[in-house]
Amino acid sequence: MCVVRRSLSLAVSWGFYLKPLPDAKTRLIERWKADWTPTLPNNVFYRAFLEPGAFVMEHKMLLGIKARAERKEKELAQ
Repeated sequence: MCVVRRSLSLAVSWGFYLKPLPDAKTRLIERWKADWTPTLPNNVFYRAFLEPGAFVMEHKMLLGIKARAERKEKELAQ
């Protein structure tokens, strides 16, 4: 007899994409996606910790990338 048990897994993918824009500009697009076994503990962990934590981390990271890119652009213009 074989017993199949649902996994309590969580899989996350994270991607960064550069989209060319007119006037020699580029847009950075960041996306992440999570897939998890829909159990109560996983749902609580995802909604209470992973989703808000990822938002805060991504927001701060993207602001830092923007600041460095704009600073570099100003340095090159001088």
